[in-house]
Amino acid sequence: MTSTDHIAETPAAPMVVRYLRTFVISVAVATLAVAAINLAAFAVMTRPENAAIVQLLDGWSRLYKPILYDAAEPKVVVFGASYARDAFDPETIGAEIGMSTFNFAVSGGQAYENRRFAQSAAGNENLKAVVMPLDSFVVRPGAPKVAYGFDESVLNVTPEGEPNRTVWLSRALAITLSGAAVGNNIQLFRVLAERAGGASKEDLLFSYERRDNALHGELLAAARARVFPDEPPAAKFAPWDIPQATTTSGLPEFDVAIDAFCDRDLDIYVYLTPASSGTCPQPVALRLAAFSYLQGRQQACRARLHLYDFQYPNAVTLEGVVSEVPLSVYFRPDGHPRPTMGELMSATMFGTPFPDWAPEAVAADFGVDLLSHPDSLGWWQRRLARCDGAWEGDDAAVVTGGSVER
Repeated sequence: MTSTDHIAETPAAPMVVRYLRTFVISVAVATLAVAAINLAAFAVMTRPENAAIVQLLDGWSRLYKPILYDAAEPKVVVFGASYARDAFDPETIGAEIGMSTFNFAVSGGQAYENRRFAQSAAGNENLKAVVMPLDSFVVRPGAPKVAYGFDESVLNVTPEGEPNRTVWLSRALAITLSGAAVGNNIQLFRVLAERAGGASKEDLLFSYERRDNALHGELLAAARARVFPDEPPAAKFAPWDIPQATTTSGLPEFDVAIDAFCDRDLDIYVYLTPASSGTCPQPVALRLAAFSYLQGRQQACRARLHLYDFQYPNAVTLEGVVSEVPLSVYFRPDGHPRPTMGELMSATMFGTPFPDWAPEAVAADFGVDLLSHPDSLGWWQRRLARCDGAWEGDDAAVVTGGSVER
């Protein structure tokens, strides 16, 4: 190196140092600013008046709901996929049953995800009731184990049920610095700004969208022909054999989820989701296997188990098929249940009065607790026979405004 080279390089060194110092300070300031904004947004999310907005929004709920749930410490929790997310407005349901409610359901929630959320939520000492749609715990061949955004590091326990020792760090980073936090907060503040501008909760949340039955004429006509055929089926359902099983091959995650709450003094409400146009997607074999399984678990569980089936032709699921209703009360355009459906299911499961707006036919026949019903198999057989259009006598009265024995 020549003396000239040394003289040329010397002045550049302080410039590099100043540049690096400025860069580091800028990054640090930006990081602190982002963290501060995200922390402020999290404080907004935890306000009770924003619970329904936050829990019914789609987006980054897989990351945020485990954290928000622990902050809320509710008395009732609902798991599941988007059908449960849309059905149970925590604000409305909490007022209806008189207990704080948290909607833990996520869009496209897989069986494994719901099991892991249940395990993480089980440590809440305030918990009095757990609501689980059986449909969301069925393991379907070829389905992904988890969906985008699921992060086990923010859950309180490991898959084996052991405490997650680093959950505090993962949650701190998720709330303050993650890209999901930024995306979630942009969406949240946009919705809150619209509400501040005068928009109602019903206008802001897609859970409250209403199906235009006039646009589903062919679907409803096909359902009407199926439910009320010109020639009723000649064959009747044969007596059912109950599978004697302690577990169910299609419900391994459900088994683990029940375990998470089995030793608690609380109620576990398992249900089958009401399906649009009176369809019965879940096979009889699965229903009976779940029935048998829960009967067996009830003997060893401290928790009180319940099984409700709403997935059969009734006054709610046949809305638009047996009556001319221009805008659906119970269903969104994509067939998801609306929060009105959640109100009816909650009234049935928790034993509270049906809303004043509910038709008498709903109270006459909309699910029973099959684990305590004196003739559960007979009740089930009569209802599911309707799936094939086998209507006789008073069976048809349930959807035409008459009364039937439950």
